[in-house]
Amino acid sequence: MDIKDMTMEQVEARAEEIREAQSAEDADLEALAAEAEQLAARRSALIEEQKAAQEAVARGAGEVIKREDKNMTEREVRQSKAYIEAYANYVKGGCVDDTECRSILTDNAGTVEGATYVPAPVFVEDIIAEKRRESKILSRVRAVEVPGSVKVGVEMDAPMAEVHTEGGEAVTEEALQLAIVTLSPVTLKKWVSVTDEVMDMTGEAFLRYLYDEIARGLIKKAEAIVISGIESRAATPVQGMPAVASVTGALSLTTIIEMRAHLNADAEDLVLIMNASDYAAIKALAAAASYAFDPFDGIEVIIDNKATGIILGDLSGVMVNYPAGRDIQYKFDDKTLMTEDMVRVLGRLPFAAGIVANNFFAVGTKGN
Repeated sequence: MDIKDMTMEQVEARAEEIREAQSAEDADLEALAAEAEQLAARRSALIEEQKAAQEAVARGAGEVIKREDKNMTEREVRQSKAYIEAYANYVKGGCVDDTECRSILTDNAGTVEGATYVPAPVFVEDIIAEKRRESKILSRVRAVEVPGSVKVGVEMDAPMAEVHTEGGEAVTEEALQLAIVTLSPVTLKKWVSVTDEVMDMTGEAFLRYLYDEIARGLIKKAEAIVISGIESRAATPVQGMPAVASVTGALSLTTIIEMRAHLNADAEDLVLIMNASDYAAIKALAAAASYAFDPFDGIEVIIDNKATGIILGDLSGVMVNYPAGRDIQYKFDDKTLMTEDMVRVLGRLPFAAGIVANNFFAVGTKGN
């Protein structure tokens, strides 16, 4: 990556690498020193960009108030009533004529990938985290936060480790089959139309309503992407990529048993994902046959009507990426529905998902 494109975190990381490299015996000290000088220049430029971003958040001229809470930690500030009220006004597009509001936001503004942002109050982060914990799908997948696309190496097939006795012949090198899965992000968007009365709500009440409504919609869409990704891989296998088994036939009590036979032995924390109709059909078959045992064999069932077939698998075989972090970005539109006394609010969440484990899923579909 070119130094001119690095973020502050990347600059600091590379600077640390250079400091370590300078102690090596074969170090090219002249080249390392030149790169360190370029990094220092980039660091200075980023600091200037952050100052400019803070001024942009302030939205206009005005004397910055010297606050008495300067000795508070950043987290304590974001928990304060003053900050919550200021942030609520900020997301509504306010603070233009409020010097106190502009001051507290300017003091806490920053940049991510060159874009200005104001950290949300602490309780907002808790709302979003709680929505993810409530998701029986997203709470089980592996998650990362890496800008842009992510390439993940997947071990498709490799033998177990060899036993080597002292003085014995050299062990045979394992034949490792590796697949590279690319997680390419898309932007999830959720519009919510709120009344003027909701916009008149203050501080925490407004933010709780807004984040709860939009976060729920975005997370449901993220769940749908995970489900459709598994089902589409079963329907259309991709050569050299992690496989998802497909079991087609009449819905029966043996379907789940047959699906399980296709799974990798490393798929251990199994769940069943199915729509309400298929769940009811399997339960009805078990009742009609007077089966005393659980037709799902003790596996947790997730009822989700976005599933078109029955998915059996271990959701740790899916990785998701939040390339812009797990917070939700907002945009307000007070023009489109003005005559109806409504304001439209757009929530945006960049997101990517992919299957990163071989034979961790099987999909059962009903035949024609």
